[in-house]
Amino acid sequence: MARFTQKLMTDALRSLMNEKSPDSVTVADIVNRADINRKTFYYHFHGLSDLINYTFIEDIKNEIPDIPPSPENWQMLFAALLEYVQKNRKYLSAVYDSSYGPSFRMQLRRMFETYVTVFVRAAAAEYEEKHNVTLLLTGMQKNYIIKYYSMAFFGMVEQWAENDSDTGKDEFIYMLSKLSSDNMYETFAEISKDPYIKKQEN
Repeated sequence: MARFTQKLMTDALRSLMNEKSPDSVTVADIVNRADINRKTFYYHFHGLSDLINYTFIEDIKNEIPDIPPSPENWQMLFAALLEYVQKNRKYLSAVYDSSYGPSFRMQLRRMFETYVTVFVRAAAAEYEEKHNVTLLLTGMQKNYIIKYYSMAFFGMVEQWAENDSDTGKDEFIYMLSKLSSDNMYETFAEISKDPYIKKQEN
């Protein structure tokens, strides 16, 4: 029942944002369009910012396959994300330019960090297997790598969405591949030369 009610509100939000700017949408608009009462809205969401962020996450779940990103599949997952951005560019730009932009942008950054965290761990495991080594990275070192790539990916996607999202998707993914996987493995190779590496016995 809760999911059904939440869907009523996300559908109402999408419908209203086709008619006016995010800053013009009110909670009263949502409850009237969804045919629910105000108390029900606040039972599920703290406010419109919360609903906007939730709606985005639901969209992403529907658009991107629910599988952990890895060196083998990340380009496919990234292509699905870019297709979503292309299809919803007007909507995303409207939210970005509204008073809800900072909160929405923070939600995006967290999403990227979550995906990149899984990807870096998978890439490190693949490197260890291929090179028969154990990477003894400290928690801080892992965090630096994750932060670096999540911020880089996020910044590049923002730039692409603003300037190049009508064309160049395949080239964009190709460049990200060269700037991420290749450089990440080079980083692991450099780490393998220092005391933080312990070679496994043959």
